[in-house]
Amino acid sequence: MADRGDSQPQKKETNWRAWGLGVLILLVLIFIAQNSQTVKIKFLFFDASMPLIFGLLIAVILGVLIGYIGPIVRRRYGDLVQRVSFDTNTALDPERAARVMAGIRA
Repeated sequence: MADRGDSQPQKKETNWRAWGLGVLILLVLIFIAQNSQTVKIKFLFFDASMPLIFGLLIAVILGVLIGYIGPIVRRRYGDLVQRVSFDTNTALDPERAARVMAGIRA
């Protein structure tokens, strides 16, 4: 007697990751096409004329860098506070923290 599970055709699974990536690429291309006009950008002592999309990309890249570096710096400072507090069993002294950060033991 044949097994009933073998006789039924299997459904092919949808690759949602590929569909999501395709939709995202399409949205990015539409965004680029709609923001291709030239704009004047001023920041402190910097003046430039460039396509709007480049200004937006620069802002996104800076935001990603700050979002990536910020937690690393905060985690490193937290480790420093724990290490100095553990070494001395006292409150964090800024001068001692600077020496520990530089690798100098007091």
